[in-house]
Amino acid sequence: MNPYPLFLLLIFSQMLMANEPINVKFMAKQKEGDTLVKFGLYNVNITTPEYAKRHNIPHYYFPSIVLKAGKETLVTEYLSPYFNGFTKLKFEKIVTNDTLTLLVSDSKGQIIKKDTSIKKHVPSTKNIHKKLKDFSISKTNVFEATSSDEAIKALYGSSQTVEGNFSIKFKGDSLIELDDGMCSSNGGRLRISIDSKIRLSSLAIFQDGNAFSTIAVFDDTHSCIYQYDLDFKMRKTSIVRVVGKGIDGILYESQTKMYIITSSHRDCYGDVSGPYMVY
Repeated sequence: MNPYPLFLLLIFSQMLMANEPINVKFMAKQKEGDTLVKFGLYNVNITTPEYAKRHNIPHYYFPSIVLKAGKETLVTEYLSPYFNGFTKLKFEKIVTNDTLTLLVSDSKGQIIKKDTSIKKHVPSTKNIHKKLKDFSISKTNVFEATSSDEAIKALYGSSQTVEGNFSIKFKGDSLIELDDGMCSSNGGRLRISIDSKIRLSSLAIFQDGNAFSTIAVFDDTHSCIYQYDLDFKMRKTSIVRVVGKGIDGILYESQTKMYIITSSHRDCYGDVSGPYMVY
């Protein structure tokens, strides 16, 4: 099978998407004392540095997404061009506002604002932890680091970590569980799900399968997030490292290995699956 027509179809579809407005889907609901927030970006062509370099085009992505309840910032999500448009967060907190606001900033300096009403709203009865700012993204080269050790040190000032016992799972149809990790035949769309029993002030995701190591950094204003889901891209096999800074100041880390099948026609089982996704 000649993959060239499919490649042209992909490029054509991306050109069409570039002329459509970005669609932001955003929802929030409360259940049993927790708040669940999900948001996704659609009709958007996020381009990685590798893809932009190959095709001599500027790469387009979303450097940050801010979730607010009124004037209060709940979380700031700092993102690399490997972010693939979807985030889900669970908070150990009842938000006191009836409405949440999402502020999505793109690499052109534009800001997209989206509001959503919280389903089953209940007034807050929980104490909220106030934390000190423990890093400044604008003053680090965390998104320019080419190794995970370098990126962790750029963000936190040290790459020395202790075991965090985070639960790390990957979701998707193209996954196989191995003895020493996971295997995916579609590195262009990976969904990671992280659960933490440690109260964190921030959490970050790193890997060494792309040209740059940092995937995303979550600055949790009130240290209330205990579950993180995120879509991202990874070109080559790598250990995925999840590092969180506890409110005790300790850097916690858990790892898992993700094998990426880069053959243009083979999946994790070795079966013919079609042309390799271009990203």
